[in-house]
Amino acid sequence: MDDLSAVRERCAVPGPSAETKARGQARLWALIEEERSGSVRAGHEGSAHPGPADHAGPPAPPRSHPAGTSRSGRPGDGPAWGSARWRSGMSGRGGARGGRPPAASGRAGRRPMRAALWPALGMGLAGAAAAVTLVLSSAAPPPAAPPARPSAQQILLAAATSAARQPADGDWWGDKLVRGVRVREPAGRYTLQVTGSEQTWIPVAKQDSYWLVQRYLGARPATPRDEQAWRADGSPTAWTYEKTTTGAAVMVGADPDRLEAAPGPAESTESADVDWRIMFAGKPLTKMDDFPADPVRLRALLEPKPGATAALLANLTSLIAHVPVSPATRAAAYELMASLPGVTAQGEVTDQLGRTGQAVAYTGPDPLRSEREVRTRLIVDSATGAPLAVETLAADTGEIIRFTAVESIGWTDRKPDLPDPHPLDDEN
Repeated sequence: MDDLSAVRERCAVPGPSAETKARGQARLWALIEEERSGSVRAGHEGSAHPGPADHAGPPAPPRSHPAGTSRSGRPGDGPAWGSARWRSGMSGRGGARGGRPPAASGRAGRRPMRAALWPALGMGLAGAAAAVTLVLSSAAPPPAAPPARPSAQQILLAAATSAARQPADGDWWGDKLVRGVRVREPAGRYTLQVTGSEQTWIPVAKQDSYWLVQRYLGARPATPRDEQAWRADGSPTAWTYEKTTTGAAVMVGADPDRLEAAPGPAESTESADVDWRIMFAGKPLTKMDDFPADPVRLRALLEPKPGATAALLANLTSLIAHVPVSPATRAAAYELMASLPGVTAQGEVTDQLGRTGQAVAYTGPDPLRSEREVRTRLIVDSATGAPLAVETLAADTGEIIRFTAVESIGWTDRKPDLPDPHPLDDEN
């Protein structure tokens, strides 16, 4: 179980215990028994009333004298059971013979009353007991409240704990990224999402060179709405920019004056210029071990000047997402980010590769256009602490401007595949 799942489990609302269910059912059945006992006592007291002398004799069949009739069957010949005369204790010859009520009228009047009593009390309460039992046993526990969304600090500290557990052994360090930008088509009628893949491979034994594998992945409509406009435009597969350029699309391998829908070939280039300069830090770092593994020293390295929180957050995001560092350093970066103001939780989101993760975000100047304010969103895998994506969003609309999705990052013993390689000693 990952750390965020543990937080949710601890925040869940429990249902009633078995002991609580048992107590509730016992109290309900006690009330039922009390109602039944009271009804029986009332019935016994009623049967002790004296009967009139005019109706003494052997009992008649119950159906021959309904309540309120005499032995002759004519209404009014004798008092009905429960009339004022019997309630006042008046007695006749029936009282001298043991105080039994008239057989015909007494039994005829008593049974309907008893028949009405048990459906109202016994059966009603029993039905209520069954209903309450169903609620206490079958329907319990009550619907649990939705788990509280973890805070930005909880997300980042959980990611730090998970990241620190990841292995750091292998002959190569590498990452596989998918970078994307969004640009308007030449006439400005819809937006295109242009993507390219990028892999970095560093041999751990000698970190004085590295391989960069790049491939242009093509352009397509950015959203369903853009797709409708693209279809209305005749579904083109290429776009030529005559008055403008493709702008930021060149960062993912596109030509400056033309976009293609089809992907291009992959190319591998070896480079000796290993200057892991983190944006805004202005400090060259040529070895993985140059990065400290505790938040205090990491802040001293990555904060251009005291109080430059926006620049520090941008540097931390770059380090977490695609800089070759140890698991301990990446965990320290998460911890440092968790301590900074202005970082908010976004909950579970889906990145541009269709993966879900927990996201945090902050607002600040765009590193590529400082006059524009943007919202940066970092998405992490809560189970492993690995970064999934960094997305740059428009501060006002929340629309994606560009993104970097991390397909994989870490160490391996397997030599990377290097298509169309161009090593350092290649004269061409």
